[in-house]
Amino acid sequence: MEEARHQGTSCPRVILFCQNKGCPASFVRAGSGAHYDAECPFQPVPCVFAPHGCLVRPLRQAQAQHQAEAAVEHASLTASKISSLEAGIERMCGQFEDLRQR
Repeated sequence: MEEARHQGTSCPRVILFCQNKGCPASFVRAGSGAHYDAECPFQPVPCVFAPHGCLVRPLRQAQAQHQAEAAVEHASLTASKISSLEAGIERMCGQFEDLRQR
């Protein structure tokens, strides 16, 4: 019973199959992180414009297509981010000037 529990939940050498629909890959449990984090073309991943506000999580294999299709939206998100950063810099410059004059 202990062996079955070990193989079912923690054995690093047990062969697993990818849980992403469409992916035929199999790997040892110890390699599952690498498969999902860097290899699986069927893994949803954050858009490269996520830091700018894009909430889409395309499949790894469709990321380039998403970037091409959302170029206008990505440009708008980037422009908004730049404006926000410029406003922050202006505020900090004003605060710096106030401190310098004291």
